Amino acid sequence: MLLLDAKNVLVLDFSADAVRGIESIWALGAGLQLQPSTRQAGSFVTTPDTNGVRLHIAMASTTAISTERLRGSTDPFGGWTVLGGQPTPVDALKLSSPAATASIASFFHLDSAEFITQLIGPLAPDMKADSWTLTLLSGPDRIEVSRQGDHLATSRNGMPGSELKLSSSPPYIDAQRLALRESYQLAVAQFAPWRDLSVYRKSLTLKLLAVWLALEMLWFGLKQLSPITAVRHARSLKLGAVIFWLSIAIYLHSFYFK
Repeated sequence: MLLLDAKNVLVLDFSADAVRGIESIWALGAGLQLQPSTRQAGSFVTTPDTNGVRLHIAMASTTAISTERLRGSTDPFGGWTVLGGQPTPVDALKLSSPAATASIASFFHLDSAEFITQLIGPLAPDMKADSWTLTLLSGPDRIEVSRQGDHLATSRNGMPGSELKLSSSPPYIDAQRLALRESYQLAVAQFAPWRDLSVYRKSLTLKLLAVWLALEMLWFGLKQLSPITAVRHARSLKLGAVIFWLSIAIYLHSFYFK
């Protein structure tokens, strides 16, 4: 994702060996409606917001892509946001390609005028994540963006623009990541990850009920068959039952639910 300036954003997606093709879904803000651009085929524009500003969307790819407008869709899922804690339908743009390997560029431009917004395509089929060149039309401006290795450069209307040397994360970022990773591992060691034990608890409850019912039936049968024996050993039997249930409770607490 590249923020070219306050009004222009470029997003590139590179995919390889996708089993079911490639798909990107861009959801809009609530209150905005998406419609095809009348100024440029294959581009889209939103209705103006309260300040009269529109969002212009243009796409290009290395393979043929199809576009689909979604709103509150569940199949395919798209066109949703959350407002006030409630799921709310919004307009969304779905980009899809059946190709296993493809590159898709999406260009977003904010402006109050209905300028032509376009990505000059199709993209070069051999473009890679670290080697590509794109040409954008944003109203009266022609913007060129290119990347070769860790060098990123832009130009506007033939005039050289900004240049940027991409680099890996600064050393202090790596140190912070290490500290966060150690803190996370410490938290996991102190607080075990949550697991859904409802299935085990349901199964255990049924088994304990079966054991309790079996013990009650044995006690009832003993009283019927040999009342004298039942009375004589009642205290010992009750103590044995308490020890039995206490042992089960200790096992469940100390081992089963660990």
